[in-house]
Amino acid sequence: MKRNKFLRLSVCFILALSLIISMGVVGVSGDTEWAEGEGACTAFYMGKDTTENGSYIWGRSEDISASYTKLFQVHEAEGHAPGDMYVSGDWDASFTTFTPMFTWPYPERTLRYILCSDSIYNERQGPEPYAEVGMNEKGVCLSSTVSLSRCKSQISALDPRVSRYNGGLAETD
Repeated sequence: MKRNKFLRLSVCFILALSLIISMGVVGVSGDTEWAEGEGACTAFYMGKDTTENGSYIWGRSEDISASYTKLFQVHEAEGHAPGDMYVSGDWDASFTTFTPMFTWPYPERTLRYILCSDSIYNERQGPEPYAEVGMNEKGVCLSSTVSLSRCKSQISALDPRVSRYNGGLAETD
């Protein structure tokens, strides 16, 4: 029992240390490269087998500013008709014209999930700000705005970065 507790505490310590260290790395998103420490969001996840009470723990750091308001939301499960599509794209500067750039068919039923998103007043957001972190009813967690900017070529080959203008997804997707 003491060994398991020590292992769990060690994992927590290592994750916390990695968050602190990562605050000083260069982050890259899309065509933008930020100076040291500005855009280096970091995420971590601990599954139910790594916590003493079987809880899931996940988190992320957002190193761009301490004044970015976050919204916690619950999105209920939904049913979709055959042919219903998720559509993503770009809004113009006045948010009046939407240009679709990516579509994907919805499944018959989507799962209930929780999410944390920016307020529309933080950045030049569209009418619906994108979620940064969330977990669905099956316990699947993600941090959706963390991109690898420096990694081994073997990792990059598994999940290459693709410009959204060449069929890739943006952080807003």
